[in-house]
Amino acid sequence: MGTVTCTIKDGSTGAPLHPLLEDPQKLLANQRDEDGSALPTFNASDGLTLIAGGERIFPADYLDAAAEQHLPLSELNVSDDLKTGVTTICVVWPDPGGDTITLDHQADKSTNDNAYRLTDIPVKNS
Repeated sequence: MGTVTCTIKDGSTGAPLHPLLEDPQKLLANQRDEDGSALPTFNASDGLTLIAGGERIFPADYLDAAAEQHLPLSELNVSDDLKTGVTTICVVWPDPGGDTITLDHQADKSTNDNAYRLTDIPVKNS
């Protein structure tokens, strides 16, 4: 499991977290392109991937019997704006191995915005 801590400075008018955490490549579907998967994952933090061994590793997911689609093991609703303060986003990824990871968020296909990559993040085994 990994966590991402987002901090908004005092005096901010608000920051939408969703564009920084969603999967911008699949607006109307989950990563598996399953039918009917857009609504259950629309506000999820499913765009945070790991890069390891030349591969992109998406969050682990599970098959929800009620939703009938795979849902990511992550925050499922990050639609609120964070006005001031700190929030922690939790995501579960398969173990990529190694002592460090790279966290990646791809750019939005239509606007090419919100891409970032954090490298050399130490892995803590608890």
